[in-house]
Amino acid sequence: MNPGFTMSSALASGDIHQRINGYFDPAAFSGAPTVGPNGETGFGNLRRNTFRGPSQQNWDVSLGKNFRFTEKLNFKFAADFFNILNHPIFASPNNVFNGLGFGTITSTKGTPRLIQLSGRFSF
Repeated sequence: MNPGFTMSSALASGDIHQRINGYFDPAAFSGAPTVGPNGETGFGNLRRNTFRGPSQQNWDVSLGKNFRFTEKLNFKFAADFFNILNHPIFASPNNVFNGLGFGTITSTKGTPRLIQLSGRFSF
């Protein structure tokens, strides 16, 4: 990271949907140590692995009902909902420094909403 920038100034502000094409500020980074006017060099003030990708929200719900017909004959019906709110899970931003897409998010990961129905007889 270039000297003079902080982690908070290197990240774009706003909702993830607003900053999907600019998650990082490319001006905050340099490929090699920068050289100042007096010949001083510096790597900046950032530790390794400081940046993290976008947050993830994945809500799963399961509903079930047991039906007892006799003492030994049972039926269980269940409905499982995976990612019930259907939130997109964005992948990490592109981190190839000299690439054109540096700091952009170009894909999602995970699955869309899935619904699974099941039934089970026990005897």
